[in-house]
Amino acid sequence: MDNNMFDSYIESLFLAELFGLYLVILSLVFLSRADHYRTIILNTAEDSYFHLLSRSISLFIGIILVLAHNKWVMQPRVFVTIGCWLFLLKAILWLAAPEKMLYFLRKLCAGRGFYYLAVAFGVIGVMLIIRGFHFFLIKAHGLSTLPSVLTFSS
Repeated sequence: MDNNMFDSYIESLFLAELFGLYLVILSLVFLSRADHYRTIILNTAEDSYFHLLSRSISLFIGIILVLAHNKWVMQPRVFVTIGCWLFLLKAILWLAAPEKMLYFLRKLCAGRGFYYLAVAFGVIGVMLIIRGFHFFLIKAHGLSTLPSVLTFSS
C-alpha cells in the first residue's frame, strides 16, 4: 500500500481501531462485571436528565462520525461507514423512543442476551482492531499482506 492510498484510508483505519478497542474493552468489562451492569440496566430510570444529556451527546457524535466517514464503497471500510450510521441511528432512536429502546434493552439484558451481546461486541471489536492495524502490522513485520481470514478479503 503506497502513501497516497494510505492517506485515503487513514480515517477508516483510525475509526476501525477506535471502535475495535472500544468494543473489546466494553465486552471485557461487561463480561467481568455482568451482574453489576445487568442490575444497572434493569433498574435505570427512563426520564433522568442524565439520559437526555448523554443521548444528545451521542447524537452529536453520531452526526460527526457520519459526516467524517460516509464512504459507500465496495471495500472493507464500508463496515466502518455502516458502524457510523448505526451509531447515529441508535442515538436518534434513544431520543425519539426512549421507552421502547429501554424496554428492548431490559428484555435483552434480563436473559442470556446480555452475554451474547457482550461476546458479539468482543468478536466485532477484535475484527475491527485487526483490520484497523492491518497496515501497521504489515509494515512492522515486513509482510506483503496478512492472511485473508484476518483482513476480511478473499
